[in-house]
Amino acid sequence: MRKILAVVSTRAAAIRIAPLVHLLQKVPSMQTFVCIASAHAQQIARELEVFGIRADAEVGGVACQSNGDIAREIEGFIRAHKPDCLLVQGDADVVMGLFRRQAAYGNLGGGLRLYELHHHATDGANPHVVDLVATHYFIASELARERLLKEGVAAENIYVTDSTAVDALLMVIERIRDDEGLQAGLAAAFSGIDPEKRLVFVAGYRRDYSDEQFENICRALKRLAMRPDVQVIYPAHPESRMRGIADMVFADHSRITVIEQQDYLHQVYLMQAAYLILTDSGDAQDDVLALGKPVLVMRDVSERLDSDDVGTIKQVGTDTEHILRECAMFLDDESYYQAFASHRNPRGDGQASQRIAETLLR
Repeated sequence: MRKILAVVSTRAAAIRIAPLVHLLQKVPSMQTFVCIASAHAQQIARELEVFGIRADAEVGGVACQSNGDIAREIEGFIRAHKPDCLLVQGDADVVMGLFRRQAAYGNLGGGLRLYELHHHATDGANPHVVDLVATHYFIASELARERLLKEGVAAENIYVTDSTAVDALLMVIERIRDDEGLQAGLAAAFSGIDPEKRLVFVAGYRRDYSDEQFENICRALKRLAMRPDVQVIYPAHPESRMRGIADMVFADHSRITVIEQQDYLHQVYLMQAAYLILTDSGDAQDDVLALGKPVLVMRDVSERLDSDDVGTIKQVGTDTEHILRECAMFLDDESYYQAFASHRNPRGDGQASQRIAETLLR
């Protein structure tokens, strides 16, 4: 029996790898384990549970002082279970720890490039590091494939499978659609959504904004919510510094609905209800595109704005006035909105996990 170990170290990684794990765990000839490698294991486990997945191990608790410690704990799990293959999505430092222990692995979503290794709003060299030591690459686009080929990766180790993030989104949409009780529960949870207004949903997670950048974004949201035809729902930022800035800006403004960070199930419900989606997350861009709605990216630099995305994503940066101008274009010009909404999804058809599974079965 072929053994697969999936190592997950971030919330976004859990969402991306979950549909593949869900599929592999149904294959009789495979035994698939899941290891959470993070100090935030509870949050990651919650996302996996959305897909009916329970982790077999959690490493990286309070006893771990570094990613090197996490890698050593994973090494123990590897020795115990002797997997034939590792699937990794997440932290480059954890990947390097596995590499030093000569553990071959497949990288989901490789080939993302910024070429600005020290930019404060990027993951810097991390995507390069992860790609350099992978043995197989399951990627979302031909552009990513071209980048890897230019860096010397052998063509036979690269598989253009589309994005598993799209698989995750479509799985959750189907789950909501087929469960009337779940629909009723979600509607009750968000009963404050005003059907007479256009909902703007904010998917914001990044911790590396400067105070000024994040305050600019919050001021844009505050002014956007002053429009009588708009309702803004903003999940409070998980980082205390960011939350403090948001509380300061929104203190005298009751028209922004601030909620706690949601698990992926609830987030998908809100994204489906939204007219316009603002995000600062590169990871969120893939699945949001599958909804057929314009995506405004509040980042000055993004590794995911490649040529495939022309006409589907609008990068608006972190300047207050620029964000407001771009939002107004989508809210006030129906033809402009439809020009973005009508483009095909460049990230996949929901079959990426199936393609990866077929490759692993060979």
